[in-house]
Amino acid sequence: MKINKFAALTMAAVIAAAPSANITASAAGNDVFPETVLSDFNVNDVNGRLRVTIPEEVTAYISVTFDSPEGKDIPYYQLTTSESGRYCFELEGHEDNEDDYRHYNLYVSFRGEYSQAKMPPYSAKIDIDDKDFEPDSYAVYDYVFVTTDEKGKSFYGYAVGTAADDIECDVYDCKTIIARVNHVIKGDVSGDGRVTVVDASAALQECGRLANNASTFTEEKKIAADVNEDNRLTNVDATKILKYCSELAKGGKPAWKI
Repeated sequence: MKINKFAALTMAAVIAAAPSANITASAAGNDVFPETVLSDFNVNDVNGRLRVTIPEEVTAYISVTFDSPEGKDIPYYQLTTSESGRYCFELEGHEDNEDDYRHYNLYVSFRGEYSQAKMPPYSAKIDIDDKDFEPDSYAVYDYVFVTTDEKGKSFYGYAVGTAADDIECDVYDCKTIIARVNHVIKGDVSGDGRVTVVDASAALQECGRLANNASTFTEEKKIAADVNEDNRLTNVDATKILKYCSELAKGGKPAWKI
């Protein structure tokens, strides 16, 4: 598999997260342990660990929330990091009944150092048992992100993966996630590696199709065309692409202004 060194990396986060926690981590080897943003976190209730391995040359946005009787998507861990490595999140265990349950939600997204276009977050759901009721239920969930410039039907793909584990546990779920990083450039609707009037025209035509509920754009095209990053494609985006092309034609160095 060809690994891209991000000369044309084009990913950005779309996680609407709470303010990021500082990484004041103690490290075990290369493992980093961020602090939780939950005020009543109880280390004595920890019965599992979520590990997220981040590749080089990206900024990662990681959010862990949970659903419980108190509400949905309650912030648990929130951080932004540009350091590669394995980030470990300690998870408290809870019973699974209507009065005391906790279902964790993981969201991960990236921005490359040359990023222009946005990319949807990867998400997963995780449950951790209450060790008071299940003494031998300590669980480790491992998500290893690697990058490839190989194009595919979706942004994220899976590969069979294993990782060394130094914790005794009877539940071990290891997933290697391939993030397809370089096939969207902001404004490059046609996917030919350039931003031209052809792209502006394609975006404008798609606006007309959207008005008739007849969209033909792939997810990649939608993301490339949504240059103002408001999660919708309108004439405003087509106009911005056209202005960008005009500045390029004059020898300028245009920038996308959100």
